[in-house]
Amino acid sequence: LKEQSQYQNDQKSLRYVSNVLESGKMLLAIINDLLDLARIEAGRADVHLDKVSVTDVCRTLLALMKPLADKKGNTLHVVGSDVGTVDADLTKTRQILLNLLSNACKFTEQGQITIEAARHGGQPVGFVTVAIRDTGIGMSQEQSEKLFKAFTQADVSTTRKYGGTGLGLVICRKFCRMMGGDITVESTVGEGSTFTVRLPVAVKARSSMRLSGVMWLPPPKAPTGQGGPDQRHPTVVIIDHDESVRELMTRLLERDGFETLTASNPEDGFRLARERVPVAIATEVVFPDADGWEALQRLTSDKVLRGVPCFVLSTEDDKQRGHELGATEFVIKPLAGQRIR
Repeated sequence: LKEQSQYQNDQKSLRYVSNVLESGKMLLAIINDLLDLARIEAGRADVHLDKVSVTDVCRTLLALMKPLADKKGNTLHVVGSDVGTVDADLTKTRQILLNLLSNACKFTEQGQITIEAARHGGQPVGFVTVAIRDTGIGMSQEQSEKLFKAFTQADVSTTRKYGGTGLGLVICRKFCRMMGGDITVESTVGEGSTFTVRLPVAVKARSSMRLSGVMWLPPPKAPTGQGGPDQRHPTVVIIDHDESVRELMTRLLERDGFETLTASNPEDGFRLARERVPVAIATEVVFPDADGWEALQRLTSDKVLRGVPCFVLSTEDDKQRGHELGATEFVIKPLAGQRIR
């Protein structure tokens, strides 16, 4: 009886220690998410680009996630062949895919989780996608629209049952956009979800980037010599109904070696951007006869322009809405020369 009592006490102590350990891990995860978000919002989240093998990253994460998948009775599948390398930050790419895989395992029981990597197009506008599909609880359209808002989850019952702060996906999307890509989601209640990460194969003239409170543009490459394939400077498309703003932007950018194309309305701007596929797009969101927010979403979701950094120029300080619609950065008017980098 004495031994049995001691065993029961040991088991109880072990449970207490396990609870403390799990609580500590949860608190550490929350603190790390808050620190990441704070660094991003303060413009201190650097991205160091290198050649990253997407296939190698997926294989590493699969091995890491297998115990968690087994615990929930899930099976992991990989689809597709080697897709080569992309210009990306290795650490942040791992963090993005690990977060998506962890969520897939968390919201799926006795189901399947599939990772499919694919390469699309060629240089210089080619891109790689990594789709993570699960057969979990899924979400409605309304719930999906809340996913990338800070401190927000699908609904209250999800928070109670699964925990979390609602920051993981927000941070992942911000990291992805800092590397010139994006994350999208498709989901059906009761059938599962598919999160797709899109990263450009090549990011022009960038070895490192910082998401900051200023408008950042990659340094221009010198034009090739006589007889080369391209005699043009890298192009920036400017869309603004105010002629003085277009002239100021043109003067500032051309001074730094960029070529500019300007449009006074979203339709002409979209056409110019699609024709030239610029290194960046700067657009107003308040037009006298057009919905600038809808135009912004069209630019950032277009299959040709999706990887092009898009900067919002506006007198309205609505950064959250801009970022939710795919803007790389939000620059408040009036513009000043030192805000263009």
